[in-house]
Amino acid sequence: MAQVPARYIKDKAIDYDGEIFACMSLPVRVAGIQLRPPSIGVFALLETIESPVVANFAKATAFDYYRALYILKHGREAACEVRDWLAAGGRKKVKPEDETTWLPWDKRVASFAEFNPTDLFEFAALHRLLMDNSFGGFEMIPQIDPGCSPYIFGAESIANTCRLAASATNYTYDEILWDLPLCLVGHIAAVAARGAGVKGVGRPKDKADIKKQLKAAAKRERTGKLHPWQKAEPHCYPLSKEQIEANPAIEKQFNAAMKAYLAKLRKKKGRRK
Repeated sequence: MAQVPARYIKDKAIDYDGEIFACMSLPVRVAGIQLRPPSIGVFALLETIESPVVANFAKATAFDYYRALYILKHGREAACEVRDWLAAGGRKKVKPEDETTWLPWDKRVASFAEFNPTDLFEFAALHRLLMDNSFGGFEMIPQIDPGCSPYIFGAESIANTCRLAASATNYTYDEILWDLPLCLVGHIAAVAARGAGVKGVGRPKDKADIKKQLKAAAKRERTGKLHPWQKAEPHCYPLSKEQIEANPAIEKQFNAAMKAYLAKLRKKKGRRK
């Protein structure tokens, strides 16, 4: 199977400015409400209610959107409301279209929605606030132990975040849960991983371009053509058996590329003298 050197694949598009502002905990206005970048406590609450705004945005309803907006706005103040909603069977019992099934928290969310009317553009803005910059630091770490919890933001993740962030920021447990942007936590984790000697810590590659480049490389293999990296650095990337079988004449092309590379190397060494 053809392999593509990492430098021939585009990096994932990163909103560097957005990450900076998120790490600074600067608020973003959504539906006329000032919302700070989400913390791990916010994500933990959203996960307990199985919010599709995070898990499957395309299927999120207006009620889902307002629940997420409410949690982002109220943070720690919403925690007990969410706990009581879950304890009363909210996930299975409540049907947004049937007000007779609503629990106290649903009624508060509905009232909140009346005072904060919005549209689909604000839905998208909320999703971006939650997802665009929150995980950039974590994505830089090549291997993260998923643990054994069914939750991504369960007790294990909360404990790990507190252990990591407390020493780095001197924040209290409560501040880490509700005030510290998860975006900053991720970058602290990436710095800690690099300091611990973890290999490959860095920005991820663009997934779409990975597929594109692998497909193009496989086609070159099947048709007996040289890869761009074989032309540029033939000493590092020898011909594959598939390339030779598809086009025996490729060996001459490869040898010519090697000669050109060596000539370029000698010329470069001569200049240094």
